[in-house]
Amino acid sequence: MVWIHGGGFLRGNGQPSIPGSIRNIVNRGVVLVLIQYRLGVFGLFQQAIMESGTAHLCFEDSLGPTYQDFRFVSRACGFTFDMWNSGNYSMIKECLMNMDPDHLIGYQMAADGPVPNALCYNMVQDNYFFPGTPRTLAKNRKNIPTIIGTNKDEWGTFELIYIMNSPTKLTNYTREFSEFRLTQVFSNFLGDQTQDALRLLENLYLGSNITDSDNLAWLNFVVDIGTTFFWTGPVGRDVHLNLQNNNPDVYVYEFTYYSGADSHKTFPGWTPVTHGAETSFLFMGWGENDLEQHKLNISDVNIANLFGEAWTNFAKTGKPTTDGSWKPATSAINNTAYYEIGWNSGARPAYRNLDQIQYNEILPTLLGVETPRIKPDYNNGSLLGCPITFFQGKVNSHHCYSIFNTSMTQPAATSYCAQFFTGSKTALKNIDNAFENSELLS
Repeated sequence: MVWIHGGGFLRGNGQPSIPGSIRNIVNRGVVLVLIQYRLGVFGLFQQAIMESGTAHLCFEDSLGPTYQDFRFVSRACGFTFDMWNSGNYSMIKECLMNMDPDHLIGYQMAADGPVPNALCYNMVQDNYFFPGTPRTLAKNRKNIPTIIGTNKDEWGTFELIYIMNSPTKLTNYTREFSEFRLTQVFSNFLGDQTQDALRLLENLYLGSNITDSDNLAWLNFVVDIGTTFFWTGPVGRDVHLNLQNNNPDVYVYEFTYYSGADSHKTFPGWTPVTHGAETSFLFMGWGENDLEQHKLNISDVNIANLFGEAWTNFAKTGKPTTDGSWKPATSAINNTAYYEIGWNSGARPAYRNLDQIQYNEILPTLLGVETPRIKPDYNNGSLLGCPITFFQGKVNSHHCYSIFNTSMTQPAATSYCAQFFTGSKTALKNIDNAFENSELLS
């Protein structure tokens, strides 16, 4: 079994943090290989297990544009939008190849944040290393046995990071604050449909008896939506793509078990199963304090055994259980068969059904685009053509732009559009050439 560590191509490593933590795998007769790979600006099988993520999670524009690459080269090499859209990147290569690695890391960290709608150093279609979008590439991928799944509250990790790095408390989570948080993270994705989308999501996920000040309910709502947009929705889409390719061996799971060892992550009454929680059981990554303070019990050991047996069974045979109790998925989006790993583990009939319906059926109708979005990174000059509702530039076919009507006065329009100009160019030019000159972001 080859373990490729996570971390969004930004962080992490293949070194177990606790000695002996790989025993849950190797003691079952499986050789475990842990690899290191280049991260961030330096980056870039017979069976596959995808824990908490798909290619959609780390592909540029899956949840709206982030412009990460341009932000980086702009800081590191002084690249302008005109230069970026020219399609000539030889100067970028020369600049980066001759820069001290420590300086590169510094520029990357400065350019990264905050980018609320990105958890990774996003991949882009470059027609070289990455020749297409995940959806188009999936049509030609080899059918291999696959385990794919998520944790119940994936976004809980990142909401906790937000809370720890801000004055936010549980009592902040009201309707108004939760709508602010979701707008802050997903406005690039939801666009001018943000308010309508939030109302729709509130109607779907919250009961009619929830008050505007029910703090736990609104915190859970934020976590549910973040978990859906980044993880469970794209997982449902990936299962769908596998089944379209007639892959008969796609095994879906959801990890729902909350351990006492995670008690430091919670508010009173909130017990999230956050991103990465399963790795503590797979690799038995518990510290001495967890044992000494009796935070672990026999149920924790049973869950660790379930992961160890299922993952090593799969490595050996392509099937996670020997008795056939964990069945492969035969349908996607609606009523996807899955295996719940939790207090009462077993086969279940409908993997995150509400998430699947809203993300893969309702939301695309509202936004007018498929989810995850399949538009490649048009601004990197790698692909000709434009997405639906956009127009292709006549001067430079790498440019795509969109025109919207507004009732603003000329001074108000100038003030609004000035935020999209580069440098000191604050006067609104003729709309016929503004985008052609790369002075506006569409």
